[in-house]
Amino acid sequence: MEAAVFAGGTFAFAVICNSVLWFAAPPPASRIRRAARIATTAGASALPVSLGLRDGIWQLLGFGHQVDSLGQWAVVALTGALLTGALAFGVAARGRGAPS
Repeated sequence: MEAAVFAGGTFAFAVICNSVLWFAAPPPASRIRRAARIATTAGASALPVSLGLRDGIWQLLGFGHQVDSLGQWAVVALTGALLTGALAFGVAARGRGAPS
């Protein structure tokens, strides 16, 4: 699980760096493809954050004091990443398109 969190964080960092520094220029993309790229980056960025806040999230949902098993750990991390990705996709897909 730690390897997946590390890989997700590293992927998000690499995509953000590429979008700022333009190491590899991506091909022109449709609104949906651009929204999917943004959602994937946001979801990958949320993996380490959701694990850092896992006990607080778990308590907020009313499931007890702390996350104490690998299954609970995975549920918190993946749910946080999926919800963040879905929210980012919805916002990006409704946007006005690429800035001029």
